[in-house]
Amino acid sequence: MTPGIAYAEASGLPGIYGLYATITPLLAYALFGPSRILVLGPDSALAAIILGVVVPLSGGDPLRAVTLAGMMAIVSGTVCILAGIARLGFLTELLSKPIRYGYTIRPNLIAI
Repeated sequence: MTPGIAYAEASGLPGIYGLYATITPLLAYALFGPSRILVLGPDSALAAIILGVVVPLSGGDPLRAVTLAGMMAIVSGTVCILAGIARLGFLTELLSKPIRYGYTIRPNLIAI
């Protein structure tokens, strides 16, 4: 769970929210996920983007930073769900294979 704290700090958020953002999705996946045998963990790919958006807009207020980061997660999740409903997955074919594989296959998170 330590990476969750580090990613929260790297994103400009208090570290405790990294724990919340790590534990809650893991429990949700354990209850609703399709596979019982899968290694999961937090990802740092968006830490720089969150930092670039949250820090300037939060004005140094940690509660506002958490609220902004939470809203970013809700909006991006909504967009992903709507894209899935609209069957827009074919758009990923416009990306090169190394880019697609880089975001889907990571050496430290291997499905068994």
